[in-house]
Amino acid sequence: MPKINKLLRVFLCFCAVVNLFVLNFIQVSALESNIYHGKRLDYKKTTPIDFKIYDYYWHEIKNGLKFVNPGLYDIKWRYETNTSSNVIEDAEGTIYFMNIVGTLFAVDPKGEKLWNRKFESLGDISVSLDGRVYAVCPLERNDTNDPLNVSVHVMNKNGNDICNYMVKNALDYYRGSGLAGDDKGNFIISTEDGICSYDEKGKLNWINTDIVKIKVLPSSLKFSNVYDIKIIDSENIIIVTDKKLYSLDSQGRVRWSINSDDFGRDIAINNQRYIHNRNGKNSEVIDSKDGHILTTVEEAKLNSGNYISRNSWNGGYYYYNTLIKDTKDKNYDSGIVSYDNNDKIKWIYNPPNGYKGHPDDIVADTSGNVYFSDFAGNLYSLDKNGNERFMVIRNNPEDIPSDLMVTKKGDIVWNSSEIGVLCIGASAISVLMNNEEVNFDNPPFIDNGTTMVPFRPVFEKLGLTIGWDSNTKTISGSNNDLSIKMQIGSKSCIINGIESQLVRAPKIQNGSSYVPLRFISETTHKEVSWDGRNKIVVIGSAEEQINYIVNQFFCGIQKKDIKGILSLLNSNSEIHESYKETLEEHLFKNTFVFNNIKVKTNLISDSKATAEITYNLMATEGFDVLSKENVNVVINFDKEAGNGWKISGMSQEILTF
Repeated sequence: MPKINKLLRVFLCFCAVVNLFVLNFIQVSALESNIYHGKRLDYKKTTPIDFKIYDYYWHEIKNGLKFVNPGLYDIKWRYETNTSSNVIEDAEGTIYFMNIVGTLFAVDPKGEKLWNRKFESLGDISVSLDGRVYAVCPLERNDTNDPLNVSVHVMNKNGNDICNYMVKNALDYYRGSGLAGDDKGNFIISTEDGICSYDEKGKLNWINTDIVKIKVLPSSLKFSNVYDIKIIDSENIIIVTDKKLYSLDSQGRVRWSINSDDFGRDIAINNQRYIHNRNGKNSEVIDSKDGHILTTVEEAKLNSGNYISRNSWNGGYYYYNTLIKDTKDKNYDSGIVSYDNNDKIKWIYNPPNGYKGHPDDIVADTSGNVYFSDFAGNLYSLDKNGNERFMVIRNNPEDIPSDLMVTKKGDIVWNSSEIGVLCIGASAISVLMNNEEVNFDNPPFIDNGTTMVPFRPVFEKLGLTIGWDSNTKTISGSNNDLSIKMQIGSKSCIINGIESQLVRAPKIQNGSSYVPLRFISETTHKEVSWDGRNKIVVIGSAEEQINYIVNQFFCGIQKKDIKGILSLLNSNSEIHESYKETLEEHLFKNTFVFNNIKVKTNLISDSKATAEITYNLMATEGFDVLSKENVNVVINFDKEAGNGWKISGMSQEILTF
């Protein structure tokens, strides 16, 4: 009997060794079969970056930032924030963020400021299901060991106050986690005391004391077990913790809970209210009504559509590279992994040699393009097949925290403590007519220097009645004063019965008929200018052209876009030579915010004009905030041949007090 037991033990040991060998072989084979095979960019081809960045001590970082870009993408806009809160977008596409001194900005998808508000400190932002905006700002305390209290400012979408109240014993709401507003005006916030709900007037509705667990480190730092709060509606509030997932009703009572240590802040909730956990290991689908975890058979029958979340799309999802277990491996914890909807690996991305590549945040758009930032201050973008699209390279040896957001327009907004808030998107031409953007189903393009646009939206915007003869491929537009006829492929056109010549013949592309924009606009007696900086064609009266330049001038100061500001100045004027030094001096450490800008334009002649401008100014120098109201300045304009209206002088310096 002892001899049999000894043989059995030897056999079992042999099986264990073989099993380990086989498992290791399978893992290595899986990794080798998914080594990155995507298309790399040419890292020597970079697009110049026009703004400056500075280190912690305000020393300029020379050649510190590179935009590896094949020419298909543009930096749309940037706000220097020195550090920032989370960045969030509401249902209408308005983007919100705060700077280091607690100024909350609301900007449109083009980065144009809609409004701003100054609060007591830098905080975090949340937007509720009913469109309310919440700024949660820490209040000053005498000692870091003292309890943290926060002021909650509730606003409508225009930045007007609804109410303001204080929440005691608050927590660190990293990237806005632990904050959420429902569809009834209630605000849910996690605190040391529990999960709290406040009504639309700031009155405490209820508090749940059973969920929140606080861990205090030897350094006195406090950590909560609550990862995030997601609201399906006022009767179904999802609380994500490190060990459990909870659903609370409108009174804060637990509806259901399930044990799970795999859930994180990026759970997805689809339009049928099923919760999906995707972490590269296993996927679980949960019915939010009762917390039931669906079986494989039930999932197959569900056919519930896409589980779109921050890091997923309808073809799968992206996750951190946790496949390599050897900490000595150069690719350990580096790059990302693409999974299909069945948790099968599609491809693995390894950053180029010499790049950190340890992801800080990962997001995806609806087309499957993925973006991730690493702790070296780099930004990467790949398509759904793993091919590199563009990269912003910083390679800072120190950790640079950042987070990402894909806008409804499809642009990527990157919030970096070193760079500020930066928006990158596909290169595209916009047309602004009578101060309104023209919407195109197919985008405009430039054909040998001529901007070509789909004719129908432009004709409609100009108030022309549209005609199309499919037999002769003739385009027509008319009103009481004007008649235009053009034919596809022909440079000849008929204007009010008189033949004229086009620079480019109309053409059909992607199913749309394109016409030369400048000819059409000038035929209708509109002024046309080209904003090459922002790739915008501006069509309108002289007053509208000047108002556009004034708006771009003040926006450029707020964004610290020196080259953009200089592009608005008359290249032959004295101001063009002197103003660069002025801008660099004042924009180096100061931040300027303009409000209540009013413009009165005076046309002196066809080529000269003035604009009388009044505004309120708030400026920050370090942590000092200065303000000045009802500032008056007169800006002079000249009309440059071929370049439209340009600034030629101003009555006083705008950037001084």
